Amino acid sequence: MIDQVQNSPPQEAVELRERVAELEEQCQQMAKALKEALAQQDVERRRFQEEMEQFIFAASHDLQEPLRKIQTFGNLLNRSANGISDQGRDYMRRMQEAAGRMQAMIEDLLTLSRITTRAQPPEPVALDEVVQTVADSLRKQIERTKGRLEAGKLRTIEADPAQMQQLLWHLIHNGLKFRRPETPPVVRVHGKVLKGRAEGAPPWRDRYQIFVEDNGIGFEGALADRIFGVFQRLNGHSEYEGTGIGLALCRKIAERHGGDIAVQSAPGRGTTFMVTLPVRQLKKESAL
Repeated sequence: MIDQVQNSPPQEAVELRERVAELEEQCQQMAKALKEALAQQDVERRRFQEEMEQFIFAASHDLQEPLRKIQTFGNLLNRSANGISDQGRDYMRRMQEAAGRMQAMIEDLLTLSRITTRAQPPEPVALDEVVQTVADSLRKQIERTKGRLEAGKLRTIEADPAQMQQLLWHLIHNGLKFRRPETPPVVRVHGKVLKGRAEGAPPWRDRYQIFVEDNGIGFEGALADRIFGVFQRLNGHSEYEGTGIGLALCRKIAERHGGDIAVQSAPGRGTTFMVTLPVRQLKKESAL
């Protein structure tokens, strides 16, 4: 455009310079508007986080306190009311169990909300060490079920260390919990680097895929999307314990890290979870 301006007749050169100046001013105005919009978005994000913190405080204190009283007075009644019939005691037991489940659901909801509000900046995380920590925490369950945890060589990625432990704990725990009757559970953890970059990702951003496989009861493949919903359960409380929020938490952790989670399963043939995460985190994701 500079050459065009220099070689143009005087009047055309003036008009071109004015047009260039006008375009530069528009670009500056657009850049300013974009900067202000981003700043406003950051303010709104911070306000949302503050509101979430207030909700967490209310849920942890105001909602759980009545449940604690129900459980406490139920225990007192069981100890002191000798005239209560067996049926009455059964009613109180059910009441306390329901209150306990409700309290566990509230605590799990708080954990889910903190994935974003109390997240830590990413740092190098040795997934081998994370799996070993999870194995130590689940050792009693592994021994009780005569199960086995097999882990292949895993690499180091940039992530929130605590959330990686939460993610792998829930997936491995699921493999141990949803076992077939009379069959010791076997959970295998391994991974691989995916060189093909995700859509929109920079060319240097490799992804790492973690596989958590088990030999458990499995489920119909058509239910694959449903199991990642909050409080979604495929089995009743009497069969398997839990609130049905663990896999929703896993999905939220994966998405917060710029990744995703998928599952393959079939009844009686076990389940395989596939978590895909970036090896390195972008700066904008580090601040989430």
